[in-house]
Amino acid sequence: MNLKTKNFQIGLFFLVLAFLLGAGAWIFIPHLEGGKPEITLAKNIPAIGAEAVLEGKVADPGNGIRSLHIELAGPGGKLAVLLDEQYGKANLLAKGDVPEKTFSIPVRPKKLGFPDGEATLRVTVRDHSMRDWGKGNLSHKEITVPIDSRPPSISVLTRAHYLNQGGAGLVIYQVSETGAKTGVRVGDRFFDGYSGHFKDPNIFLGFFALAHNQGPETQLRVEAQDAAGNVGTAGFPNKIKPKKFKDDTLEISDNFIQTVAAQFAPDHPELSQGTLLDRFLFINRKLRQANYETAVAVYKNSDKALHWTGEFLRLPNAAPRAAFADHRSYRYQGAIVDDQYHLGVDLASLALSPVPAANAGKVVFAEAMGIYGNTVFVDHGFGILSQYSHLSAMDVAVGQMVKKGDLLGKSGATGLAGGDHLHFGMMVQHTFVNPIEWWDPHWIEDNVASKIRAVEGGGAE
Repeated sequence: MNLKTKNFQIGLFFLVLAFLLGAGAWIFIPHLEGGKPEITLAKNIPAIGAEAVLEGKVADPGNGIRSLHIELAGPGGKLAVLLDEQYGKANLLAKGDVPEKTFSIPVRPKKLGFPDGEATLRVTVRDHSMRDWGKGNLSHKEITVPIDSRPPSISVLTRAHYLNQGGAGLVIYQVSETGAKTGVRVGDRFFDGYSGHFKDPNIFLGFFALAHNQGPETQLRVEAQDAAGNVGTAGFPNKIKPKKFKDDTLEISDNFIQTVAAQFAPDHPELSQGTLLDRFLFINRKLRQANYETAVAVYKNSDKALHWTGEFLRLPNAAPRAAFADHRSYRYQGAIVDDQYHLGVDLASLALSPVPAANAGKVVFAEAMGIYGNTVFVDHGFGILSQYSHLSAMDVAVGQMVKKGDLLGKSGATGLAGGDHLHFGMMVQHTFVNPIEWWDPHWIEDNVASKIRAVEGGGAE
């Protein structure tokens, strides 16, 4: 073999070797990547109660998940494996079959034999990388979480709770755990409790309401839920007086529908389509419901302060035109087409009458609100609000503090109003209640003021 041939063969050898090394690198280097799998828990777990759900996801888009191991280590060396799974791949050179895995695991400490106390939750995941001598990249997440299976205890500090259907009430109570989410359950409605009025942060004011359609059979109880999800409940003595509200029928004409539809059309293009009846029903149902939802949103950030004292003011020298919870049927072309409840009191005095703040508080809404026209809401604290609607003028701004009797605006006929009047409403959080109670100094004293004084004095009412 001459030198030229020998050099050619050597060159060819190294060329093939380089090709094989390059091909091998092209095949194997991706399997040697060092990116670790990602571990994401769906939510923070402040504590594990009688039952919790551990939710999350692990992901490795590079080589896929090889294994997932989740365990709970508790007091006294107690250990429970919650999940242990292996995930394969088609062949040596393929990526793993599982690029990501979500999990939702119920955790019941008592069933697992865990006592209350501090525990450690561990999540371990490996991928199909060839790193670590073929074992794969490892990710590990560990969090310390208390196991708490005991619900909060509740002590009711007020004894007498006399309620009217469509009215309001107050229960004052103490919860054993700081930071519990607590409130009053009234049938299917829930009213948040508020701390901050008393020196003890675990004593709550629980203003609540009976809706106009909740009668004497309605179940009332206080609830408290701790960080672990445990729920404690306590009943409290109560007596509910039923009330029958007025029924009324209102005649609806084409001219009326055309007039109100034209008023709302600029903000609601839907009112340029459909029959006159369609337009009326849009206003009386959908727009009314949207306005209610706006009113509910107003209370969400109610101040944790009792801004008001004594009875609430009524519009001076005003005659009632419609009562709270009047059931109104609407007749059009001889047929009943809709029915709604009037959740306030209509008061009529002279046209453009000055409208005073019914009690001290903070203005939290002052703008047009659909069927209610120009509307002001005043937050009196702890979820109590008053509503002033159909105003011709509003003389206050959002954020302004007002005293009882301060001018808010003037009565008018804006919105869905047949003439100049004030629609006055009282809300306990998300529920409208009968304003008549709040105008009565005896009701205020018996149902609110005396209870608060008794607890402030260290006793129970």
